[in-house]
Amino acid sequence: MSLVSLPSAVYHKQVMEEHAPALIASGTRRLLAAPDRALREVRREHVEAIVKAVDSLGRRVLEKADRERKNEILSLEVTLLCLNSAFMERKIQGIKGLNQIIKTSKMGNVQLAGKALVEWMQTHGVFDVLFGAKKSHIQIIQRSDEVLRLLLTEDMLSDELLAQIWSLTRADVFRNEVFKLITDCSYFFNQHHLDFIYDRIQKDVPVERLGMEEFTCLSELGKYAKDRSGGFQEKVASFFWGLIISPDTRNTELLDNCI
Repeated sequence: MSLVSLPSAVYHKQVMEEHAPALIASGTRRLLAAPDRALREVRREHVEAIVKAVDSLGRRVLEKADRERKNEILSLEVTLLCLNSAFMERKIQGIKGLNQIIKTSKMGNVQLAGKALVEWMQTHGVFDVLFGAKKSHIQIIQRSDEVLRLLLTEDMLSDELLAQIWSLTRADVFRNEVFKLITDCSYFFNQHHLDFIYDRIQKDVPVERLGMEEFTCLSELGKYAKDRSGGFQEKVASFFWGLIISPDTRNTELLDNCI
């Protein structure tokens, strides 16, 4: 693809109109249909070169808006292909690629940005890959802050998806990273999200199992709560006081910080 696309600017227009669409379709189809093992053996730079080659060919035969949209979608499809891989190296490539797409979308000059980008991810099952208990991985959760921040800034974090993310805390392998993810994005949560997280910590976690993860999470959420009446902060302070006087609180570090 690169060999054909590099000199594409000097090809005659008639030659491009005759052959470029078929080359674009073939390159795209073969990339997205590549077996997982074959994808693993291809370097990241080679995958990116194919995407770039498709874009270069499209510059001669497609309208700018159409070409840019197709290229954005192809980049997203490649990230999803990588995220669904059975190989961790490719999964990490996928989440890094998705984060870069999100960062680029914030700079403008792209068609799939904001709510449209979130809707594409919803339609194509990206969130189930990132936050599904059977599909996710600790290294994916560690790199999902850009995704969660996008959902929050676009006010598109549904109660169902928040509950799915929270459910990962039940597994010890995910627990710390999910709390860190929530804490890192604490500034962007809406009040009903805060109430959900508070209720889940209060109801789901026995006092004797509470640790610094819960303390740090609630402290940061309380710091940035949008409730101007101070009701949420008071609720968090009352919760911490309850831990101080409870005979079941066993974590001395937690007690010291509550005090």
